[in-house]
Amino acid sequence: QLLIDDNLEHVSDCDRVGIHAILINYPWNLNKPIGKLVHRAGTWGEITKIIDNIKKEKAIEEIKK
Repeated sequence: QLLIDDNLEHVSDCDRVGIHAILINYPWNLNKPIGKLVHRAGTWGEITKIIDNIKKEKAIEEIKK
């Protein structure tokens, strides 16, 4: 599961329940702290890279099980 949003409250809710989220950078959410499962992105290119990295992390976790 993954949420892509520009609303800090929405992505923070995901972080609290263990879901990765991508926070799209906008003036209203810059300089705000984010959780460890929240990733910041400014472009769709960055978003696709973050998604690829999350997939790789999850694959590694599955191998370790």
